[in-house]
Amino acid sequence: MKEQSRPLLTSALAAFAIALLCSLLAASAVMAGEPSPSVAPDQVDDVFDIANGEYKAGNYESAVRLYEGLVSGSPLKTAEMYYNLGNAYFKLHKLGKAIAAYRRALRLAPRNEDIRANLTYVRNNAKDKIDRPKSTDALHEIFFFHYRVNPAEAEALFLGAYVLASLCGSAYLFWKRKLIRWATGVAVVLAVALGVNGLIHIHDTAHPRGAVVIADETSVHTGPADTYMVSFNLHDGTELELHTTGAEWSQVELADGRRGWIRQTDIEIVS
Repeated sequence: MKEQSRPLLTSALAAFAIALLCSLLAASAVMAGEPSPSVAPDQVDDVFDIANGEYKAGNYESAVRLYEGLVSGSPLKTAEMYYNLGNAYFKLHKLGKAIAAYRRALRLAPRNEDIRANLTYVRNNAKDKIDRPKSTDALHEIFFFHYRVNPAEAEALFLGAYVLASLCGSAYLFWKRKLIRWATGVAVVLAVALGVNGLIHIHDTAHPRGAVVIADETSVHTGPADTYMVSFNLHDGTELELHTTGAEWSQVELADGRRGWIRQTDIEIVS
């Protein structure tokens, strides 16, 4: 019985890997269905250079408009665009907008230490000092791999592992060797793990749960209306977690556990 259980387990994992492949391809197709860009691909570099020139000249508001036009109207969004946008917003003392831009840049380039350093610096300049729970840092340490690859890399790694598992499985059909069977099992497990990782990235992109305050000061109420009692006030740059999103109000939670309702116009949602 033990000898038969291993092939059955490998087959089950292989079937799960195939299901993950289909899910990833379907999710990627849905995510790719974006509106037509307002900035032509052959104009992106020119607009980006103009924006950089405006930034160097100290025309930060003009630079922000150009960078925002690129990230909202171009299909070729890059970490550098969001990084420079964050720098321009910081120069304008708009900490929440800068944090949102840096977080988007870090999602595209999670191993970029310059982005991480600037994000940390701006966070330290925010008025509300709310420390993250130690469990959050521990979670990032345990699942470091997930937080150190971007969505495109996660998908590419899964496809690579899937191809490897397919090749090993095909080889085992011709050469019934224990080493090949062992390699097939390892490759299938790896493909499943990377597939789950890729799906989490796609889910987080499609359903962001993070937000940052972009108003100079805003009130957090006990319910979704101004008539509810004010629980506390927050300031530009405070980061939140979304729980419920309505037409005009969102229920949010701070890192210290406090909850309440805040106007959507006072926050920017970011994954």
